[in-house]
Amino acid sequence: MKPLSYILRDMNMTGRIIIINAVVWLTVTLVNVIIAPQNIAVTALDLPGGLGLVVRPWTLLTYMFTQTDVWHCLFNMLWLLWFGLMLEHCTSRRRVMATYLLSGLGGAVTFIITTLVLGNGQYSMLEGSSAAVMGVVALTGCTIPNHRVNLFLLGNIKVKWVAAATILLFALGSGGNNIASQAAHIGGVVAGLIIAWYQHAKRPRYDKMPAAHTLSSADARAELDELLDKVKRSGYNSLSGNERRRLIELSHNI
Repeated sequence: MKPLSYILRDMNMTGRIIIINAVVWLTVTLVNVIIAPQNIAVTALDLPGGLGLVVRPWTLLTYMFTQTDVWHCLFNMLWLLWFGLMLEHCTSRRRVMATYLLSGLGGAVTFIITTLVLGNGQYSMLEGSSAAVMGVVALTGCTIPNHRVNLFLLGNIKVKWVAAATILLFALGSGGNNIASQAAHIGGVVAGLIIAWYQHAKRPRYDKMPAAHTLSSADARAELDELLDKVKRSGYNSLSGNERRRLIELSHNI
């Protein structure tokens, strides 16, 4: 049996993030039940509103991995699993983690600003990975917008529409009447869109090639065969993010 360190090393980044969230949830739950009479997440891990960050700066990171409600944690991780794996498949492990963290920070910033404007910072706490996950969803929808996924009863739907529907569901169903929490979700989405814009602006010349449907079938087949040969020789991880996106596009259109 492989040691845990080897398992984590070989695991995709999406899986690692999910494990971190699950471990934090389990730890917080056990501590609350066995040791602490009050919610340790609220007292140590959640992000405080207003100027509370000054005395608890670590919560800028810990809040986005902390969930005390099992259903909140489960649904966030299911969305992350689905969209995170798609994003990782066509970009890289590093891109998924960077997007998760930057979107979480975007959510934190909008939350703090909103509580300062509303003047209720001392009563507000932000907890959960929703903002970070929404950034991953937004970036996935922008990165592979026309890739199709098969949804039960709905058939093949383009990723951009699934991502848009997911963001809308979060906007309508998350945060309740807590305006600051809803603002945090919007901040996460905006961060994901900014990353998508930057990704598009910095896209190398390889991505400027014509789409598969504008190539002759012979040229498209030859390009696909070349990419598949590279995968066969050196493995899927040897492909760059642009080559992965190209492989998905060609596979879908040929």
